[in-house]
Amino acid sequence: MDALRKYLKGRPEIEHVYLNTKGEWVFSPNDLHPIRKTRDEVMSGYEAPEEGANEAIESLRVENTSLADQVLSLQIEKEALQSEIDALKAAAQPEQGENGSPAPPAEPTEPDSKKDKKQK
Repeated sequence: MDALRKYLKGRPEIEHVYLNTKGEWVFSPNDLHPIRKTRDEVMSGYEAPEEGANEAIESLRVENTSLADQVLSLQIEKEALQSEIDALKAAAQPEQGENGSPAPPAEPTEPDSKKDKKQK
């Protein structure tokens, strides 16, 4: 906190600081920085009231729930895609012959121009 105070002394244009999820003070807000302090609060050593901390915790819980829902949705999507991949792989497998061995590959066909040359 002392380093932050020293930094703010040299930067009078900074009015607010925000605590990010890593416990670092940053100077631009976003949804990941739920705790905010004013310049005066930092300089006076004022600590955020417990209510602010509780709000931040609740905000992080909501975000965590949302992320857990997203992870579950992605896992379901992954399983569906894997099933589709498995079905496509099974369809691409060579057909089995009568004795259970793979059917022989089809003879490649020659272009008509090559057949004509052989006949002449």
